[in-house]
Amino acid sequence: METVSLEHQIQSVQRHIAFLKKEQMELLHALHLEILRLQKHCSELTHDLEMKELEARQQGKSTALGTR
Repeated sequence: METVSLEHQIQSVQRHIAFLKKEQMELLHALHLEILRLQKHCSELTHDLEMKELEARQQGKSTALGTR
């Protein structure tokens, strides 16, 4: 009788481990997707900032040339 109970406990623990592994893989996948999304957003913001800085420099040059 004790052996059957122990076998059930082992099977239960194995199911729990399998469940946790599956949950961990899903969480890691979701985190990876979030990292990719944030990297893309960061790249877009960096590009926007660089374009604004370029426009500001060009406006500064044209203003400086216009006052001469």
